[in-house]
Amino acid sequence: LWHKGPKKPSPPKNPPTIASLSMNLPGDKIYSLLMGFDTFKQEVGKMKMNPNFKVSDFFKSINGDVTMAFTGFNQYTDPKIVMYVAMPNSKLNEALKNLTSQMQMAGMSARPASTPGEYIFENSSMKLTAYATLGPGYLYLTNDELMQQPPKGNAPAPMFTSNLEGMKQRPSGYMLVNPQSILVNGYFNQLLNGLGNIGSTLRTVLGACTAAEAFNKGNNQFQINVYTKDQQNNVLQKIFDK
Repeated sequence: LWHKGPKKPSPPKNPPTIASLSMNLPGDKIYSLLMGFDTFKQEVGKMKMNPNFKVSDFFKSINGDVTMAFTGFNQYTDPKIVMYVAMPNSKLNEALKNLTSQMQMAGMSARPASTPGEYIFENSSMKLTAYATLGPGYLYLTNDELMQQPPKGNAPAPMFTSNLEGMKQRPSGYMLVNPQSILVNGYFNQLLNGLGNIGSTLRTVLGACTAAEAFNKGNNQFQINVYTKDQQNNVLQKIFDK
């Protein structure tokens, strides 16, 4: 149909995921494991300055999948992160209370957003903003302004289709890298330009790859797969030829 008049603006697109990491975490066991490290104990000691933040309760509320996605950098070259934490519905409000308390200790104010179940943490003087959403069985967190709410709909992004070997196996630990998103990211482009011939080689290799995945195989083994556009050409050999 032909439509006269000004073109309707398109909604903003979600930023391309550069890399993601998924793990299945029993929170109580992870907490016990981390407490065996002096560095973690020291950080927990610092958190005790905030009596409203119960570190052990926060970890123990996590009992399932945790997924983190790296979507880019802000103007200060700090990473933009999206995170899903699976937890029982009965633990969500408690987790949000702990999170809010810790954010306030970091100088960030907390307020509900216009949509029920969504919250905003911000420090206007430092230009820091984070977003949280309580969903059915999960806590969603991000500091990416383009990803303030969890993506809606069941259609996955093209790079997350189930034709990847590791994704088919649904391992308890899984990492995925999107080389094409690296190439369109301004920070990485600047970095590659500064590397001269090495950067040019890396750009060629990344341009020939569609995805790279790493996942656990059990018994302290893991596997790495690199998927290329041309399966007949071993583009990775270019790295070793240099």
